[in-house]
Amino acid sequence: MQDGSTDFEFLPIDVNLARCQRYGLIVLNASGSFGVGCSITTSQFLTIIGHPVIMRTTPTLTYSSGSYYAVNQTGGNTTFTTIALNQQNTRETMFTGTGGTFSRAGDAGVAFALTSSAYIFLSAEL
Repeated sequence: MQDGSTDFEFLPIDVNLARCQRYGLIVLNASGSFGVGCSITTSQFLTIIGHPVIMRTTPTLTYSSGSYYAVNQTGGNTTFTTIALNQQNTRETMFTGTGGTFSRAGDAGVAFALTSSAYIFLSAEL
């Protein structure tokens, strides 16, 4: 008599990871850079990231609040405190960092975390 169970499906790690990233994407989980962008004004810095897979739906944002983030522009660092979604879809996300005084509009820079307590997470959960 058979119990009706089927064999366990073994999938490669990359396939499982891609399935998970459709629902949630860790953009940053500790100190380090998380994107390249530019000042759109002296009070806003725009960073664009591409998603490694097409997300299930337009994602929402969760991040650690505080003075955990900075942008390096023209040789200096500017700390900022707030991250907001500017535009997002299932393929890419644009973040706006505010709470600092950035160099002039159009200047490029690298956004990064100042502490290992920083995290940025995109969710496309059901």
